[in-house]
Formats: sequence, C-alpha cells, structure tokens
Amino acid sequence: MRLFHHDQRHFQAGASLPRVGAQAWDIGQYAECTVQKRHDGQVRCAVYFRGNLHLERIKRAVMLSLRTLPQLQGRYIPDDKLPYWQLHEAELSDLFSMVTTNCTDDEVMSFLSGRTDIFRGPQIRLKLVRGQARDTLCIILNRMICDEAGMKEYLYLLGHIYSDLHAASFQAPQPEKLYMNRLLRALPPIARLKAAFHQQPVLDIPPVKQAFPLSGVAEVPFIVTNTLPVSRYQALARFAVYRHMGVDEVLLTAYIRAVYAMLGERPKGPFPVACQTDLRRFLPWGAGRAVCSLSLPRLFVSPAKLPSDFNQTLMLVHNRLSRLHTLSAVIENAKALGYFPFSAKRTQEHLTSVHLPHYLFNHIGKIDGSRLVFGNVDVNDAYITGPVYNQPNIALNTTVYEDSLTLSCNLTGTRDDWATCKYFLALLIRELPAEA
Repeated sequence: MRLFHHDQRHFQAGASLPRVGAQAWDIGQYAECTVQKRHDGQVRCAVYFRGNLHLERIKRAVMLSLRTLPQLQGRYIPDDKLPYWQLHEAELSDLFSMVTTNCTDDEVMSFLSGRTDIFRGPQIRLKLVRGQARDTLCIILNRMICDEAGMKEYLYLLGHIYSDLHAASFQAPQPEKLYMNRLLRALPPIARLKAAFHQQPVLDIPPVKQAFPLSGVAEVPFIVTNTLPVSRYQALARFAVYRHMGVDEVLLTAYIRAVYAMLGERPKGPFPVACQTDLRRFLPWGAGRAVCSLSLPRLFVSPAKLPSDFNQTLMLVHNRLSRLHTLSAVIENAKALGYFPFSAKRTQEHLTSVHLPHYLFNHIGKIDGSRLVFGNVDVNDAYITGPVYNQPNIALNTTVYEDSLTLSCNLTGTRDDWATCKYFLALLIRELPAEA
C-alpha cells in the first residue's frame, strides 16, 4: 500500500549520491506536514545582536556547520519501503543571504514565515538582516532534522565555530547524533522491553466542539510574538518556585485559561492539549547536546469546567501532568497518541491515520546565554519558535533568553486572524500571575 507519494522528477538526477536512512521522527514529521497537513514542518529562530557580525566569517561558519550534520545539505526521498536522505553538497548561495534595511522587524518576520524545500534541499536557510548598527540572524531549519531544543544546539554550534574560526588549533566540532532508540538505555530493563514491544491502544481524541474564532481561510503564513519584560518574568519564576511548580506549568495554565476565554464558553466535554516534551531531561547531564530530535507529545486533558481561580487551575494542571513525570509514562502516553518513536516502519504505517489535538503547547525553555556566543559581538535577545500551523490548530511556543520570555503563535490565515492571535497572546499574558 502506498502511504506517501512524491514526484520522481525531483530525484532521478542523483541516484548514486550517498544516503542516510530516515529515523522515526523524520517520518512522523513528514506525515504531520504533508499527509495530515497540520503545519509546515519548520523550526525558526532569530538572534538579535548589539553590533555587526563579520560577514565573511559568518558565511564560513555556516558552511562548516553543515559538515556536522550532512542531512542539512540533503533532500528527502519518501521511499515507500524506507524513506531516506539523499546527500549532496550545497552552495552558500542556496542557504545564506543578507539584506540591509531600516525595517528590521518586517524583514525578520517576512523571512521567518518562509520554509525550506524538503524535496530539493538544503534543509536550512539563514538570513543576516543588517540594520543601522545592529544585525539580526534568522534561521529556518526543517523540523525533520531537529526539534526546537535541537535548534538551540545548532545555535550554540554555529556560535562556537564563528568564535573560534581564526584560532590556530581550530577544528570544526562533531556533535554526537542522537536517535530515539538511545533513550531506551535510560529505562529499566522491564520498562525498556515494554516501551519497545508493548502495543498501546491508540486514543480516540474527540475534537472540541467550539471553534477558536478564526476565519478558516489559509491566506498567508505569519508569526505573532509578544515579549514579557524581564521584571515580569522574574516575578513569574518566583511565583513558580514558591509553589514548587515549573514555569512551563504556569504558562500551560495561562494558555488553557486564555483558550477558554477565547472560546466564549466552556467546551462541551474534555479539552485535550498536546504538550511537547523534551526527552533530553531524562538523559545524563550533557548527553543530549546534539542537533537532533528528542521530543514527544504529552496529552493533557483539561476538564470541561475550570476553576475560577488561577491557583486552583494551576494545581489541577500540576496534578495531571505529574502522572507523566517519568520517561516510561511519557513514552506510553506518546504511543497512545499513535507515535511509535522506536520504529520507523511502524511510524510510517500508523501516523497517517492519527490526529493530534488542535491545541498545542511547547515550552522550548531557556536559551543558554553562556553558550550562545558569537565572538565579541554581544547578543541582545533571541527566541526560537516552531512550525506555522494550519487552521484550526492553535499552538503556543515559549522561549526564555536572559530572563526575557517570548511567546509566539504561528498560523496561516488572514489579517483578521493575525489580529486575533495578537489579542490571544495579550490575553494570555493578562492571565499570568503578576506577583509571587
């Protein structure tokens, strides 16, 4: 049975080129992007500098970074038996560009709403936006190559190459490539066998009957952001610490309450939210430092009626998520959603018929300022965001850099939809507790 279709004209020219087998995550993301058509399958970031990068130096650093992950120069071949990456050497002009402008924000958002070409490659695009005295580096990377946490590792890698490029002993680093199977080693033997072979029944997730107030028209892709000031984020972090909660739990609570407010009335029945979980936290410290994908969705089901008090809602969220605090529980939950992260073949067979909830939450976490270093050019701010989703999906991405929290909502829609997402992020911020 043919599950994936493609245009053979893209691939006939390079049949003898080297190839790398696709992993389960690659295939799953391909299914979400091209079969389910949930999103555009890209990870994005913007790094705002306080000065100008050396142009030739950043160009060389970009090309050297490709050596560490050959798939970035490849094209995806969705073979019916087992898909793979066909590798080829990319030219700098294929993936890097620069523009000088006085309208930095418009240029950044215009670029970030674009995408890579999965079938032609390369799987990464970079643009240096030069303002009057400051540069902004924008990156788009195919999410089949790495997830949002993997994008952080790529940023650190690129900065390291740029910083050390002229050192006499410089050698391009070779980060370890991690796959989902590596996580099995972090499980006890019995849990390892269960995760690999146990057939978990796939959940039938009922859709929320009320629709988010969107047009339903896929006009243009856009990215909407809102930033929480440093003082407000620090107060939010103290609020979480005093209650022995995570900042991600506080943000998820605000997201759910804001969605309820946007719906205008409480959902008729359970309210499912897919929460992206970075599995690197289950590995030994430092073992997950690789440009790769190590994340799975975790299903949170909110009751039809929320408590009126934020603290009570937060406790409800905390109690329900605490049941999924182990790697075994996360894997079982992901398998119940139809994800089979340890078998590429089973992922290809099952993910075409699985549908995740329309509401998604991804706390990407902190970008480490001590590792995000580009020579003597200081970084003023940075954020990472995920795919541009198709309606009716509503996803929230959150990133922290130097105690500055950036919220982003990416969608394909109309100008009115853009305004709706802008209002939604403002509403979410109002839901956040102001004092510890």
